[in-house]
Amino acid sequence: MAGTSEYVRELLPDWAEVNFIFREDFDGDGREELLLGYSFTEPEQHSGLHFEVLWLASCPHGFVRRLILSTVPGADSMYGEADDIYGVFDAAYAADTNGDGRPELILGLTAGNGHFVTPYVFHWMRGLPMLVWRTEEAYGHGALDVVDEGGEGIFEIAIESSRFADETEIVSVPEAGPHLRERSVCRWNGHTYVCDTHPASRLHSGYQAAVSFLWSLWKGDYEIAYRLTLLPTFLGLDGLDDSSLDAFRRQVDEQLRPALVRNLDRGGLLPEPSHSFCWFEGAEDFFSLGLMGDKDGVKVVSVYVNPKDEVLG
Repeated sequence: MAGTSEYVRELLPDWAEVNFIFREDFDGDGREELLLGYSFTEPEQHSGLHFEVLWLASCPHGFVRRLILSTVPGADSMYGEADDIYGVFDAAYAADTNGDGRPELILGLTAGNGHFVTPYVFHWMRGLPMLVWRTEEAYGHGALDVVDEGGEGIFEIAIESSRFADETEIVSVPEAGPHLRERSVCRWNGHTYVCDTHPASRLHSGYQAAVSFLWSLWKGDYEIAYRLTLLPTFLGLDGLDDSSLDAFRRQVDEQLRPALVRNLDRGGLLPEPSHSFCWFEGAEDFFSLGLMGDKDGVKVVSVYVNPKDEVLG
């Protein structure tokens, strides 16, 4: 679907931030479709942050498009406020979870100060994306992932969250502090997704991906850094036309590597990791790396460099 970037730019709201770009054959017709997730605000309406998912397919006369989901009240979308869907973007995956050989869209939206995540799963039926499953409850301090536990190319949906009951009798911690964790693994049984719950501890895979990414750029190993990024999301809308290694190299050489070298020449970076981002303090700049799960593990989706003198005044 080359040459679509300008077309898509005209469709997006002002100040939209692209959260993910998936280019897959979702409906099984032998041609790739595009799924684009983006967040934006409507300053004049003072309505906060909104999230939408746009589906785009090529046709003989150009493009067909459909707004799959929108959290804007009253939006002309397939799913939204009337379906009790709300929240801001947290995670998204394109993976085969039902064994039909085609990817589904697995989406996580979060709401509230406790980072309450609700998963939504869309299957393609008769060429259209249909919401087939969501959980009745939202998961506090939730983190959504997909895993192929059987190694057969069929993925399960994994949701890790905090348990607030067991530790409160003997430990006093704020809501944002550490809690016991549990993991729900949800599998397709032919009709719906069935979840099994068991204890789990969070691995620091996001932090590891962030450090490996920066280390590879510092050493000039662009191929490793390239494999650690989620493409074309990392390159933004320009990645729709070119998400090659050369395009990746041009972007990081222009926007990231000079700042990284400048800071590392004066000492190490101080990290502050999270499950969805990793923040580093250097001698001159702050580095904020956005992280997102992929079928092959956690990948880097964005890097922002902010001079310390501007942030700290």
